[in-house]
Amino acid sequence: MTSTFYGQWFHEANAPGVVHCFSTKKRLFSGQSDFQTVDIIESEAYGKMLLLDDQVQSAKNDEHMYHESLVQPAMLSHPNPKNVYIGGGGEGATAREVLRHPSVEKCVMADIDPIVCKMCEEQMEEWHEGAYTDPRFELVVDDAKATLEKYEDGHFDVIILDLSDPLEYGPCYTLYSKEFYNMCYRKLSPGGVFVTQSGPASLLVCKDVYTPVYNTLKSSDFDTAYAYQTHIPSFAHSWGFNMATKTDMSAEGTCLPASRLQTCSPAEIDAVVDARLGADTLKHYDGVAHLGMFNLSKSIRTLLNAEERVISEKTPIYVSYCDNTAVAEATADE
Repeated sequence: MTSTFYGQWFHEANAPGVVHCFSTKKRLFSGQSDFQTVDIIESEAYGKMLLLDDQVQSAKNDEHMYHESLVQPAMLSHPNPKNVYIGGGGEGATAREVLRHPSVEKCVMADIDPIVCKMCEEQMEEWHEGAYTDPRFELVVDDAKATLEKYEDGHFDVIILDLSDPLEYGPCYTLYSKEFYNMCYRKLSPGGVFVTQSGPASLLVCKDVYTPVYNTLKSSDFDTAYAYQTHIPSFAHSWGFNMATKTDMSAEGTCLPASRLQTCSPAEIDAVVDARLGADTLKHYDGVAHLGMFNLSKSIRTLLNAEERVISEKTPIYVSYCDNTAVAEATADE
């Protein structure tokens, strides 16, 4: 057992020699699916939390920082997103952010784990806010790659990957590859936008997932690729995202200019947010936050630019920072 609950401390390895600890109150649900362990707990600092395989996936008090950062830059970079695909995203909060956009006619979410989806729909309404019952929403309980393959090329305007990190024993590592990214490119309409969560972007561990995903997208069929990040307190990291586009569609309507996401002004971004979503809809993302997310430190830029790995199905990557075995053994020894 790698964690204890109810008045005790949860321990999570998040870098070599580094452990993130927080106090917990109680366990709300604990189960085992065909793919992973699933726990919903109550913590003192972060509120209700979802854990998969003893890894923090989401926390009530800061989930908006993650989900708005994942979804809104991509959605707002398309002038009229109607059809959106989500890979993963069982909490329903990614769908919530997509469905804020009145232009959306269909949001398809494919998640391989029915236990995660069921528990999140029933016990994490604060996350999905009714997205599961929105008539525009369709849940497909299946592999995200197999589901996407069934659609015609050019079907989706935006593709969002809210997957678990690529664990060697997990269900998602094959979806971090050049082959899969090029398939996503084909499934996107002209001017389509792609974004994926990319693991921790902190200096100690950003080379595990964040930098190779960026380099892989640069080597793929996409026209542009951007690495960006935002700090998520419950993850104890700056968290990484990688976004890629086919073409800049800003001349076609009210949207962010995909060719200059690092240099557009806060006022320009806020004008797009206000026009598309309303001035007070979002809690975290706005023009100032956007520039902080997309303009990275020199040390991180250096590592991104030096990255040479291209992830493929034959040369996959696996995270190395979240093996809790050593944490459990050390805790037991105490």
